[in-house]
Amino acid sequence: DCAGDCGGEAFENECGCVGGSTDLEDEFCYGCTDPDAVNYDPEATISDESCEYLPPSDDPDFQVCMNASTTGTQNYDLCFGVSPDATDGFDLDIDQYAPPAPPPPSFDATLAWDSDRYYTQILATTIEERVYDVQLQYAENNLIILEWDNTGWSDMMTSCLLQDAFGGVMFNVDMLTDNSLELDNPAFNTLKLKITPSGDTEPPDENPWEGLVTHTPASGVFLGQATIGGELASEGDWVAAFDEGGNISGALALTLYDSDAYLNLVIYGDDITTPDVDEGINPGEDFTLKIWDSSEDIIWNYPESFGGWYNNNGAPMEGYNDPSVVYDFPTVIIDEVYLMSNWNLISFDIEIEENTTEDVFADIIGDDNLVYVTGFGETGAQFFDPYGLPFLNTLTEINPGFGFWVKINDGTTLVQEGMEMGQDYSFNIMASWNLMSYWPQMSITPQDAFAELIEDGNLIYLTGFDETGAHYFNPNGLPFLNTLTSLDNGYGYWVKVNNAVDGFQYPTAMAGMAKAVVPDVNPGIHRTNKFMFINGTVSFDHIDYVIGDKVSVLTEGGLLVGEMEILLEEGKLYLKTGAVYGDDITTDIIDGAIDGERLTFAYREYVSDPVDIRFSGDMEPRNLSLKIKHIPEKFSLAQNYPNPFNPITNLRYDLPEQAQVTLTIYDLTGREVTQLVNTTQEPGFKSVRWDATDMHGKPASAGVYLYQIRAG
Repeated sequence: DCAGDCGGEAFENECGCVGGSTDLEDEFCYGCTDPDAVNYDPEATISDESCEYLPPSDDPDFQVCMNASTTGTQNYDLCFGVSPDATDGFDLDIDQYAPPAPPPPSFDATLAWDSDRYYTQILATTIEERVYDVQLQYAENNLIILEWDNTGWSDMMTSCLLQDAFGGVMFNVDMLTDNSLELDNPAFNTLKLKITPSGDTEPPDENPWEGLVTHTPASGVFLGQATIGGELASEGDWVAAFDEGGNISGALALTLYDSDAYLNLVIYGDDITTPDVDEGINPGEDFTLKIWDSSEDIIWNYPESFGGWYNNNGAPMEGYNDPSVVYDFPTVIIDEVYLMSNWNLISFDIEIEENTTEDVFADIIGDDNLVYVTGFGETGAQFFDPYGLPFLNTLTEINPGFGFWVKINDGTTLVQEGMEMGQDYSFNIMASWNLMSYWPQMSITPQDAFAELIEDGNLIYLTGFDETGAHYFNPNGLPFLNTLTSLDNGYGYWVKVNNAVDGFQYPTAMAGMAKAVVPDVNPGIHRTNKFMFINGTVSFDHIDYVIGDKVSVLTEGGLLVGEMEILLEEGKLYLKTGAVYGDDITTDIIDGAIDGERLTFAYREYVSDPVDIRFSGDMEPRNLSLKIKHIPEKFSLAQNYPNPFNPITNLRYDLPEQAQVTLTIYDLTGREVTQLVNTTQEPGFKSVRWDATDMHGKPASAGVYLYQIRAG
């Protein structure tokens, strides 16, 4: 208050008078004078050290450029980066479109993002990897030089790579350490620019389980000690118990005493008074343990499950009452995948550290047992030939979340170690086809695994491949036609969706949730990694059939390439979905159908009426309606039955081909009594009934009659 110095008058904003003067022109104001402060006061003339500032943002925000040039003066600056003010599309005043490329052989260079051409494209803030395309067009000298000043880039990005279109097979330039790339091969007209911005990746301070446990009257205590990867667990680490359904049943911080970390975990049982809620473990139900490593913010699983929980009213349970027993939570998980001879569709449930394709399959390559490995990702199909030219291989890494086709000569077991992916691992599903892994330990039905996608109408098809061949699931088809009934650990699956799904996670599977139906396997069918599916309906004419028998699928040359099981549902005959296998181009013999080849269908020795179904190894289903008839080989007329008769008899005849047919009844004088048939008929075994009436519907006299058939 400076009222005494300003003639008894106080001014706003803590104004005072310089040197005690009463002249208002000498007015001064205390306040924050820094324009960068959040409480900046434009009327303040003297700082009172009250300025306040926002904390520095952890969000990355940068723009850097590289220059593309050829001989001469023509060059382009290509600028990229991230900003909280940007989107992943075009932003006015931030991004700059590039015009269409000039006609070759003119020099051109642009960034490409989401099918658009840019000189500058800044994306929305993220700390995840972003991948640009760099599109190049060479002049007549076939030379392009890319240069950049990477000063300070390491503070902006944790990774910045410039690679060939195959993901680093031909070259892989670390732009944080190198500052130029010279290209003299016009085949390199599309490059991959992969950036990973720096950001705040500090682990959370709170554990993931605190406050989630429901305390019920039923409980038992689990005692012991905990180590992580053979090392002592640290202060702040927590252990939790989960029932078979994945529900948390107990969680507690470890107790550190005398250089040991002790478990004193209360595990709660289900509350019988709330039957609709699963709060804990039921008697006889197994449980699992997980430990949260607070220093690394990682959850590790104990590799084995436990049984024998019972309500001991909060006291230690028998079998778990020894505090000296050490339970080690491994940081490296062993994953064993069985491989059968020929093709396998597999996946891993771990993140493999040394994950190059050569490293993952090193043992099998060393035994001369590996033939090929193929995969499928954002760039399409990828391929690895262990004995071919290395720079031609496009499948260079075995990444988590993906499935892989593996062909070997002799059956074996592939063993790898790595970090467990865990139930909470997520995978980005692309629109259309995806080759995915199933990483949870417990099997699950396709309906449960993709329940949300099915509810949204997003899932189109799901296919799998195991020791019995290819299997199929259509969420919108008749359920009894589906052959894929279970998703199992260690296998890969083809998944087709309408729209992309970011961060897909499998739901928690419960014990007994899925049980695979094991079909009969016909050893005469060569099950390759190229297949399609067929199902539909069938009718039989003068053929005895057995429900559960198979209708064969054959090539025009008579090669058996598939089968469909006969089903009876609500009085109608169906053909259960069957896989039809194509030729394996990695073998010298023709062991499957050729693309575009017409397929034929047969039940035992009877061939169906012709249908136009041609092979295409696209995994798409085809639906058909088969008619399988027993066609007579020659024309014949059988004796009527019964004979003599009163008043009805049946007259049978065989028709080997389509014909105009008349069947007439005469008396012994040759007079026409009636005509039973006068029409064009399809081939087959025919029967017509005569009720002993004439052409006027009047009863015929008792006696002997003749019948005559004409065909043609």
